[in-house]
Amino acid sequence: QCISGSGAIVFGTKTNPLYPQWWGALVDGVTNDAVALQNTFTAAGDNHIIVCNGGTMLLGTSGWVGIVITSQTHLVFEGNCTLKIAVAPSQTVHGELAVFKFDTTSFLVIKNLTFDVNAKATGMIGLSSSTYTIIENTRMLGGTINSRAGIMSFSGRYNAFRKNTITGFRTGIYAGEGGPGGFETDVTIAENILYSLAIEAVSFKGNRAIIANNSITQMNVGAGLGVGIALNSFPGTPSTDIVVEHNIIDNTLQNAIELGGIINDDSRIERVTINGNIISNSLFSGIFAGNMRSAVVSNNIIKDVDIRETVSATDFY
Repeated sequence: QCISGSGAIVFGTKTNPLYPQWWGALVDGVTNDAVALQNTFTAAGDNHIIVCNGGTMLLGTSGWVGIVITSQTHLVFEGNCTLKIAVAPSQTVHGELAVFKFDTTSFLVIKNLTFDVNAKATGMIGLSSSTYTIIENTRMLGGTINSRAGIMSFSGRYNAFRKNTITGFRTGIYAGEGGPGGFETDVTIAENILYSLAIEAVSFKGNRAIIANNSITQMNVGAGLGVGIALNSFPGTPSTDIVVEHNIIDNTLQNAIELGGIINDDSRIERVTINGNIISNSLFSGIFAGNMRSAVVSNNIIKDVDIRETVSATDFY
């Protein structure tokens, strides 16, 4: 440790990278490093790289409120360490609990880290009105199907979630919530490995999304819905312009791909392309189209499902 005390420190942009150990983090898997990590983010301000290397960074004690990053821009958080969550935080992100809350941030990159949530935490990363976020090459390990989601985001734009491995949560990637104002826009969800999840591997509400090249399997945990990819909206405000292609979806309790209407008949999806997906071992439909307009469904391989395609939409072709 080389920095301590209650004062403030400001780094120039040439001071890169920054290490939580400078603020007293031991990364030994025993000591609570939450305060050190929060101080690192606070001191970093904008335009910095934060690196966590080696070992396990334990986060949380009774009353801990999570790591909160607000209105910062051009930050990279990376390394090869494990961030292990010891207790459930009390920081709220739209009614859900999050270990890391990023509020109105922009140009944020999180990569190459392992997040071990365990049975007491309910969410890993929460993004609120954040733009140009990249989360990639991370491992997110939920300890229970009561853990809400690996990645939660609402009111975001130009975010990309790719090449992550997420398991043990209710939902893998949850994008778009909180009414139409919480819609996600211009989102990429690609090349992720999502398995052993209870509700949905990917849940999306919003406009202009690419959901592609994901591997989704073992969506049959507990008594959850067990849906592969779920597209929904809000009454009177449809989700639009979505591409779902080249995903591999295997072993779902319900629909492999679900497009509105199964839960909420006012949930309308418009202008969607479903192309080149491989679907197998679904106990319900391969593709369920509940309330959808102007869709192109082509070149999908669907096998070993109860119903190949269920179509109750307008202009489904």
